[in-house]
Amino acid sequence: MLPTAVLRPSWLHRLWPLAAAMAGAIELAQPQFGRQATLLHFVASCFGIALTTLASLLTLDVREFLRRGTR
Repeated sequence: MLPTAVLRPSWLHRLWPLAAAMAGAIELAQPQFGRQATLLHFVASCFGIALTTLASLLTLDVREFLRRGTR
């Protein structure tokens, strides 16, 4: 998610819901492979998605700040 968000910032608002839906689908599919699906795993995945989204926004802001600062 991070490379796409940095290279195509306009995609970020469409990307994080897709990532959360994918995490939910993975949790729903886990019982078919002998694993246990838990809400806590889904929450942890969504927390990681949120951290990645915030890191992407911070990376974009720092990059813009550095571009303005060198001129």
